[in-house]
Amino acid sequence: MPKKPPPLVLSREAAEELETIALRLRPEFMAERLWNRVLTASDQRKLGGDLQKCYSELGGTLGMWIKVRPHSNKARAVADLAKSLGIVDATTYQWLLREIGGRAIAEPTQDVPRWDAGTGELRFRGVVVLHVRPMKRPSNKQLIVVAFHKAKWRRSVANPLPGDQQQLHQALYYLNDGLKGISFHSREGGKKIAWKED
Repeated sequence: MPKKPPPLVLSREAAEELETIALRLRPEFMAERLWNRVLTASDQRKLGGDLQKCYSELGGTLGMWIKVRPHSNKARAVADLAKSLGIVDATTYQWLLREIGGRAIAEPTQDVPRWDAGTGELRFRGVVVLHVRPMKRPSNKQLIVVAFHKAKWRRSVANPLPGDQQQLHQALYYLNDGLKGISFHSREGGKKIAWKED
């Protein structure tokens, strides 16, 4: 029978910090932020595809995170989730890991764009290069950016726009207008859209 790992012993300061962070993670809006900004489409499917239902059944944001990113202990799960949601800065995260006895989660590369669905900002290398007004019925710009976001910014994706070549070329024209650092282009006769650094 495998031995149980020894209980985690934290300093009082680290235990208090983790408790405070766990409280900040509880509200449903934090689960929504996790769903929209961090989880992949595959993660969302693992959670049943229903944000409210999984939030309720799994005991909140932390339960959702643990379901898709299993952890050796709750303290590590809290630290990693807080880092992924931007609740703690890099210094605090590294300190918590030292206290817990773990290694950092991999940082996302800065060489791919980053989409924030909540604000409608597209960033590249830390600079906002595009602002798209998020709408319930997404614009063509938004459909294209979301398609790349869901594909983790692969260099090309299937064309997500319904319609013809003219609609695609018009969407790409407006998407690239004023864009700095990157640009989007049609490929394979409009079957795919690609992005590249300028």
